Amino acid sequence: MKYAFVFLVLLIGCATTNRTQTCTFKSTAGSDGVEPTDVQCVMENFVLPKARSCYEDLLTATEVEFRVVQKFEISRMGRAEKISYDPDIETSSFGVCMTTALKEAKLPTHASEKPVTITYPWVFKRKH
Repeated sequence: MKYAFVFLVLLIGCATTNRTQTCTFKSTAGSDGVEPTDVQCVMENFVLPKARSCYEDLLTATEVEFRVVQKFEISRMGRAEKISYDPDIETSSFGVCMTTALKEAKLPTHASEKPVTITYPWVFKRKH
């Protein structure tokens, strides 16, 4: 099962908050997939605040709009695995930061024998 999410992140000028993850999942461990709204909740409430911090660190080196597509699989246990990026930024400090944020997230569990593949585009840019 594949899902694609579109997400625009306006980072500079937004307050960074330290939120705890408080998503109530519609997906259940007995289902064969995950609900897109469950993944969206995790990305907005847990990964986004950390992504802001990653991007703000990137801005010290450059002041550009930055687009990246994050691909990953959600294991049956709700863990992010096989995380990759287009363009490839995995070894950059920004990529490591984004990967850490995603790996720390509690994603929905599912019963499918196959992992659920997620393609999540991010657009980071300065807010004027």
